[in-house]
Amino acid sequence: MGSNTTKETKPITSLTISQKSPNRKSEITRSHDLKNPGRFDHISSEANSILKIKPFGGLSLQVNQLLNPNFSITHKLSMGSKLELPGYTISSSYSAGNYLLQGNLNQMGLLQGGFFKKIFPGLLLTTNFQIAPKIKDSQENEAQTTVNPNNSLSFLSGALEYFGKNSTSEIELASDPYLKVSYLRNIRPDALIGFQYINSKGRYDPKRKSKHSHSVKVVGKISKPKEALSLILSKSPSFFCTQYVRKITPRIGFASEFVYSLVENQFQEKSLTSIALKYAMRQSSFQTRVSSSGDLTSSLEIKTSKSTAKFSTLINYPKEFYSIGFGLKMGADL
Repeated sequence: MGSNTTKETKPITSLTISQKSPNRKSEITRSHDLKNPGRFDHISSEANSILKIKPFGGLSLQVNQLLNPNFSITHKLSMGSKLELPGYTISSSYSAGNYLLQGNLNQMGLLQGGFFKKIFPGLLLTTNFQIAPKIKDSQENEAQTTVNPNNSLSFLSGALEYFGKNSTSEIELASDPYLKVSYLRNIRPDALIGFQYINSKGRYDPKRKSKHSHSVKVVGKISKPKEALSLILSKSPSFFCTQYVRKITPRIGFASEFVYSLVENQFQEKSLTSIALKYAMRQSSFQTRVSSSGDLTSSLEIKTSKSTAKFSTLINYPKEFYSIGFGLKMGADL
C-alpha cells in the first residue's frame, strides 16, 4: 500500500491474426514463419515469473467477489508490515465483448482506472487515469509515495498497440507530459530484437530522486524450447542487464539475472546478481531468490478450492533486517 504506482493490468496478453494459405505448399512454408513477439514489456516474462518475488510483511487479506460473469469487486486489507504502511484498497473490473474497465481506490484517496478496447484484430486501445490528493513532503517520506516536485499525482494517458504478423508497435501519450514509443520484432523463429524510447519530462522517478528527460532501451532475446536468454541495454538510467531462464523439469524452473550500472549512482549498487528457483506442484508453489545485495526472499503459496494462502519471508543478513508475512485470498480466482 506504500506505493501509488499505477497497477499494471493485463486484460489481453496476445492477439492472433489468422491467414488462409493458398495451397498446401504455402501452408507448409507458413508453419515455419515468424510469430508475433508479444508486448515489449513482456520480453522478460518467463524469467520474471521466477525472479520477481514481491515480499510483503505482516498480515494481508484479499476477498474477491464475482457478482456476475462480467463484473467483480476485490477488497484488500494489509497491516503490520515493515515494508509498507497499513491500508485498504477496493478494486472493480467489468468486461464485455472486446473491452474491459478496471479501477481501484485506496485509503489515501488515490483513484486509478483503465479502459481497454480491442478496436479490430491486431489493434488495442488503452486509456489510464490517476487522480490523487496533494501530499505533503512529510507524508511522502512516511508513506513512501511517488510524488513529483509539484505534489501532483494526477494524469491521463492513452496508448495504441498494434500486433502485426511478426512485430509489435506501441505509442503512449500522457498529460504529465509523457511519451513512449516501442517496437519489437522477431528476426528468426527463436530470436527477437526491439527498442523503446521514453520522454518523461514531467514524470518523477523515486528511485533516482529526479526526473528523466529521455530514456532509450535496446533489447534482444533468444528462446529455445526449455530456455531463454535476454539482453537489455538502457540509457538514462544507464545499465546493462542479462537474464537467463531454464525449465529444468516440468515442475522446476531456474532463472538468473545480472544488472550492471554504467554510471555511478548513490541510490543503487554498481552491480547486482540474482538467482532464483521455482517449484510448482499441483496445488502449491515455492519460490526462493538470493541476490548479491544480501537479500534472501522466499514465497510459499498453497491453493484450495475456495482460498489461497501465501507465506512470504525477506532476510538481509548484512543489514540485519527481516520481514515475515502471511496472506489469505478468498473468493473467486480472478
